[in-house]
Amino acid sequence: MNQDKSSMNQEEKENLLKDKLELPPTEKPKSNLDAGFWIALIAILISVATAFISLYEANLMKKQQQIMMEQKNASAWPYIQITPFYKYMSKEKKVTAEISIVNKGVGPAILKDVKIYLNDHDVETFSFVDKLKELHPEFEFTYERNQQIDNFVISPGETITFIGFSVNYKEGQENAVNKMLNGMDTRAEFCYCSIYNDCWKYDVNKQGAYDSCE
Repeated sequence: MNQDKSSMNQEEKENLLKDKLELPPTEKPKSNLDAGFWIALIAILISVATAFISLYEANLMKKQQQIMMEQKNASAWPYIQITPFYKYMSKEKKVTAEISIVNKGVGPAILKDVKIYLNDHDVETFSFVDKLKELHPEFEFTYERNQQIDNFVISPGETITFIGFSVNYKEGQENAVNKMLNGMDTRAEFCYCSIYNDCWKYDVNKQGAYDSCE
């Protein structure tokens, strides 16, 4: 009986030792990505998306404003041309000449300081014919009309004849007067503006849009 007791004690000791040597069950680590993290992440994504949408809408509004401004400016766009006109009256041995400025645009044209040149000579509307007399004393010139157009406003479709004169010639001078008129280099330099202060430099050599004035 003592042996059994001793044996049982031995068995209990082994079981006790076995229990001590067994490791406790490992617990799975808790995830750090709890609900608070996901809420914060979603909030950040919403903020970024909102910022992008705001930038897109602002850029879209800017483009729309630019389009509206261009449409507004186009609705008041002036376009200036200067044209000479000659009328030959062979029976009277006379030629009448007119130099006119016309606004072919859709808005008023506000002219700035206008410089007029005749064969590279700087002239005014009132001295234009005097220079012709000086250059061609063989003909008889008569003033018909002159008008200063500096700082002038020309309405859409309006034509203003700012230089008008006549040339009287003698028998046998028909070819000479034609050569004189065809070789007459008349040009004007000026800037003109719309009512929205968009300005262009008149260029007789251009048929399309003129360059902007600086």
